[in-house]
Amino acid sequence: YDKRRRVALCASRQRMRQCQFCLIPSGITPSSRRFYEAVVTKCVPVIISDDFVLPFLGASAPRSWARPRDIANGSSPTAALRGPQPLLPPRAASGFVLRLPEKRWHELPQLLEAATPRHEELMAALEAHR
Repeated sequence: YDKRRRVALCASRQRMRQCQFCLIPSGITPSSRRFYEAVVTKCVPVIISDDFVLPFLGASAPRSWARPRDIANGSSPTAALRGPQPLLPPRAASGFVLRLPEKRWHELPQLLEAATPRHEELMAALEAHR
């Protein structure tokens, strides 16, 4: 990274930390770094895409991975070697992600207005999966 790009990224993340909701528009890939940045900056992701693929949901962890929370809960680090396990339950993101189909983007103000009273609940769900 050159210095200008690094400064721009830091400014962007700083602004995301000040927001309650962060827009994640569709892009050229099935996922987006904006999603990860929203989660890291504790900003509720609002996905505006028909084809966005949420990471780790229902996907299997490679057999060599042991999840830190499993080890902390007393599971053996070799438990992951028994077989692939989902990193997050398939419906986990529904607790902290808002989705809107591309054709309904004009409904975004109503979606955010309806979600604002639930912001603390969404943040608690986001923190539980960080």
